[in-house]
Amino acid sequence: MRIDPGGSATDSDAGSALDRGVRHDPGVRLSPIAPALALICAGCGLLIDRGEPAATGLDAAVRDAAVRDAGARDAGPPDGSAIDAGVSDAGVRDAAPPIADAGACPRDRADCNDEPADGCETDLSSVSSCGECGVACPMGASCVRGAEGLRCECADPLLACEGACVDIRADVDHCGGCRRPCFRDDHGRLACVASECRVIDCGDNYADCNRDPSDGCEQTLASSDHCGSCGVSCPGAAICVAGACAIP
Repeated sequence: MRIDPGGSATDSDAGSALDRGVRHDPGVRLSPIAPALALICAGCGLLIDRGEPAATGLDAAVRDAAVRDAGARDAGPPDGSAIDAGVSDAGVRDAAPPIADAGACPRDRADCNDEPADGCETDLSSVSSCGECGVACPMGASCVRGAEGLRCECADPLLACEGACVDIRADVDHCGGCRRPCFRDDHGRLACVASECRVIDCGDNYADCNRDPSDGCEQTLASSDHCGSCGVSCPGAAICVAGACAIP
């Protein structure tokens, strides 16, 4: 908008003001800052009435209206229906804050639950996770560091076998070492003695004739070759009856 030397706007300037949404009366004198504010206030709906003085108060009113209009546009509708809280002023959707990864864990620590929020939460020197996540030591064992790292170790002379501390000198399931069971015999009883499986006794009419604990009480004593005892054979046509050779 142009200002004539007398300080009032020309008709063309008034037209420019109308183009910008401001009605201007040529009889109203505008202050030097009014044109600039009119440009700022385009579209704000401010009406400059006939006869209103163009004093500094008008300039302030125009400026205040422009500020209020700009604030209303920034705030958006009062119900927030057209506002996306996840979109910034630049129109770019705000990203969620990154969650820090547990990263490399220090010695004897691990992220066993895959939750970055609590980092390296597991102590790998504990009996519940010894050396690795979820590797629990049996009752009575401790998690100790050896030449190959952390491992479960039972108090001497016990040995950790299949989740238990056992005495391999006397355990029939781990006789002389882990997972070395003694023979299961339906006709006799075996035991682990000094880390070795031994036949303790056999049932009626059975015996451990070959002295091999791996097959237990393998021999029936009702045969003609082992009649009543190991190696007792019945001669000729005799047969073994109730543990004794007899002629039919």
